[in-house]
Amino acid sequence: SLSASSSSSSSLSSAQTASQRPLDWELALRWSRPPAPLPLADSELAVRHYVATLRKLVTDAVHKRLMADVPLGSLLSGGVDSSIVAAVAALRVAPARLHTFCASAVDAGGKPLGSDLEAARLCAAHIGTEHHEVLYTAADIRRYLPRIVRSAATYDRDVVRSCIPAFFVYHAARHGPERIHVLLSGDGADELFCGYPFFRLHAGDRAQLHRWACVSTAALAVSNLARVDRISMACSLEARVPFLDERLVRFAMRTLPPELKMFAQGRPENGELSKWCLREAFADLLPSEILWRRKEPFDEASGTTGVLDEALKSLCDRFDVDAYRAAHPTAGIRSADEAIFHRLLHDRTADELSDLDVLDERIGSVDTPEVEEQMANQMDEETLGSPSDLSPNCEDEFHRTASLLSRGSREYFGRSRELAREKGWVMG
Repeated sequence: SLSASSSSSSSLSSAQTASQRPLDWELALRWSRPPAPLPLADSELAVRHYVATLRKLVTDAVHKRLMADVPLGSLLSGGVDSSIVAAVAALRVAPARLHTFCASAVDAGGKPLGSDLEAARLCAAHIGTEHHEVLYTAADIRRYLPRIVRSAATYDRDVVRSCIPAFFVYHAARHGPERIHVLLSGDGADELFCGYPFFRLHAGDRAQLHRWACVSTAALAVSNLARVDRISMACSLEARVPFLDERLVRFAMRTLPPELKMFAQGRPENGELSKWCLREAFADLLPSEILWRRKEPFDEASGTTGVLDEALKSLCDRFDVDAYRAAHPTAGIRSADEAIFHRLLHDRTADELSDLDVLDERIGSVDTPEVEEQMANQMDEETLGSPSDLSPNCEDEFHRTASLLSRGSREYFGRSRELAREKGWVMG
């Protein structure tokens, strides 16, 4: 759910979460009527008003979330959303220097595999933060993946892949020498301001563009916010999400014309430019390389995709996905890596299952749901490691409910990367 201060600070039970999801869906339906279009007369003046109002609301939202009596920092991936949050926060805390953090996968030789690291360095130097880089390898993923999957409480492939860099950066910020307790995040901006590639499919229809912005924002409860909440809490860290400030969300959904999110000056003849109003509002704070940087999925920009495939290769080569699907017909497993995530989430037969090497030795067997449930019942909370872990049945129900809620948006989310490549889109 959307909060005035941050995403919720504790993981909800499956039943509680399921009971709240219809409210999110109703929110999307209530806001499905788009705001009034730009006035034909004095449109330039109206655009300046909208952009200035947006800047003030974002700035106020960031300032509100800087109130803390513990060490505070900000995520900085080098994307426009996290860069705006970090830049506004850095100005507010000056002359003190804001701590910023970026995570990136590296190969065996220590070479970064994604584009985030270089972009974050550029932005951090421009806005003057104390910047920290968190590097991880395929071996690190093999060691921590079971903990990440169980903390995320899902086996959804897309969610788990984005949870991996989030876990490493949250863990390093909280348990490093800076002992950060609160991190600001740029999540939510892509949903509010039409930043995903699939929004381009509706660029010519302002009603559909706005409708899908509402659906994407409502689906945050089972997508990006689930990742932010659960992974940050697993690292004993509070994540705050300024873009989901209540006043800002209401402005973006009820007042801001959808065409300002997709076209420069709100005019289609100027060409498509996702999140134009947000970029324009903070054009003076960021270097042009960051302001106009193309949209990349978190797991790809951090280099996680390649090292995760490397970490899972030995398991995927020997994993009988068809047999596992047959043993878990209600789970909706889509791929070999998703089957492995499902197994990690439910395989609680050994206390020593702390990394993938243990699972690698056991991967030949496929446990039935009845056996898994009996095994889970034999484990107490101390053995499980977290009282928030879900039983296999609860997790399958959670997965089905999440898919049902956002079935329309998930269909588009799944096609976003392919569409971006096929169309040659360079802006998110």
